Amino acid sequence: MRQKIRCLVIIAIATIILVGCIAIPVPLPPRGNLYTTKNKIEDLVDDGVSKSVVIEQLGNPLKYRSTSMSYKACYEPFGVGVLLVAAGGMGADFQQFRGETNCFELTLNFDQDGLLTGYQKNPWQGDIDFLQEDLMLVTLANQNDAVAKRLWLQSIGYRSSDDYENDMSEAEAYIGEAIKLAEDGDPNTMYHIYLAMYDAYIHPVAAWEWLCKAADLGNENARIEVAYWHRKSNWALANSGRIAWLRKAHVRPDDRIAYLWYTLAANGNEKRLGIRDDLFTETLSSGEIIEAQGMVNNWKSGQCEKELSLSIENEK
Repeated sequence: MRQKIRCLVIIAIATIILVGCIAIPVPLPPRGNLYTTKNKIEDLVDDGVSKSVVIEQLGNPLKYRSTSMSYKACYEPFGVGVLLVAAGGMGADFQQFRGETNCFELTLNFDQDGLLTGYQKNPWQGDIDFLQEDLMLVTLANQNDAVAKRLWLQSIGYRSSDDYENDMSEAEAYIGEAIKLAEDGDPNTMYHIYLAMYDAYIHPVAAWEWLCKAADLGNENARIEVAYWHRKSNWALANSGRIAWLRKAHVRPDDRIAYLWYTLAANGNEKRLGIRDDLFTETLSSGEIIEAQGMVNNWKSGQCEKELSLSIENEK
């Protein structure tokens, strides 16, 4: 049920972001790797095929632009003139191949009508910044690039069809179900709305508001999440994109607040309280622990939302 709700919410997020199609949820086929040849790629160029045909033949690209698409390719060590293309990209990690060698970035170029005109090989630069690529997809999707819309939906686990109007109708039904559950006070749905926004690095303030609502209503996972992102040590482990997202959500590291929310999440369980104590033995002084315990004693329902509102107001 949790997974279903999370998927519904992700559709809602995609609807907010995209202007156009949303897909009926259909599981994607397993992402895999594709063997192809230089001759096959040249045939595609000679035929001047569309972007959709290229994707059908080579799989989803790792980079998508309005006039180009890029793949990771490697010469297969035991084949002659055979390219090993890491297909499926857009949010998927590369699978590593035993014995792969001489890898490069294969870029296919398209004209303004979206027809293939040529290709080029560039040195492989290493890992792809998938967040940057997803943001590029959203930008192009908002410009009504139909292929970008399909790729974005696939990157979050859904397949789009050509019947955009019907897709939108179906999506709205799912969205209505998820939002109604949240508005009716279901903290589990609220938490999954947060997760969807968190995963996509979008709407930080709205995401934290949903998380606070869920935490204030007693959702254990939400309370642990609030605690987790107030621990200073966890900020040290986060990437720069996540730190920026948290700051926009008006979250700041404070081990006393983390102690408060871990205590609330423990709900009196002695074993969990012991784990909490172990977490803060070296990060909070005895005086700070007394202060944090006082925060626990004075905690009132709705406090997370109120403190978020105050933070937003103070930072204006």
